[in-house]
Amino acid sequence: MSALLREYHRRHDERDWAGLASLFRLDGELAIHGDAKLRARGPSEIERVFRERGPDDALVLGPPNAHVDGALSATYGWRSDPDLVAGELYLLPDGDAIRRIDIYPLPGGPKEPEDREAIRALFVAPGPCVLLLRCQEPGKPGWWWIAPGGGRDESEDDETALRRELAEELGVEDVAIGPRIWTRSHTFVWRDRVFRQHERFHLVQLAAPFEPKPRVRDEGIGEHRWWSLDELRATREIVAPSELAGILASVTR
Repeated sequence: MSALLREYHRRHDERDWAGLASLFRLDGELAIHGDAKLRARGPSEIERVFRERGPDDALVLGPPNAHVDGALSATYGWRSDPDLVAGELYLLPDGDAIRRIDIYPLPGGPKEPEDREAIRALFVAPGPCVLLLRCQEPGKPGWWWIAPGGGRDESEDDETALRRELAEELGVEDVAIGPRIWTRSHTFVWRDRVFRQHERFHLVQLAAPFEPKPRVRDEGIGEHRWWSLDELRATREIVAPSELAGILASVTR
């Protein structure tokens, strides 16, 4: 199903929501979390929800994420407002059909993403292995693994921001921050806000793994884990960026 959803994303200008529902035999439950209603109805009801903006509008999905439990998630918006994000969808497959769809519309309607700068560190130890943190937005299903780091304040440069984040998340201060080895931009929803985040990843090489001691607890950040290259290549969990296994291989040759 993830392949079908990616094909839909690639051709979203040619397909509307009714076509997507037909493609997946979408006949399960519908949960709209914005108004706390749960409705067990078929595709016609779900199509009506996404047609409320008018008969000529159509759903547009962002790049999909495949979760370890088989669920798929993506941001969604409307063809009439291509620069705005309206919320998030979580789809629970059942074979080639969808058993459940959860809709998380943004309060106040679609929003334009806020640009945000972020700096992250790839802690690489012999093995090779890399340190990742488990992240989950409170109140929503699904989780993913990210490198330590975070948003940069306007008054900070990249190194200052990264050192602050590493001290807060890991209790680490005296490390040699290496070169920038990766960049990416992606759009996501977090706590009713939409961000277009521009991330820069710096290499931090270590003699051995260590045990993080966080100084600031973020309810969105859970456990930590050192991942081997083989584990990154084999996992079905979401690891961000998805190219991380290739990045780790390239810096440890």
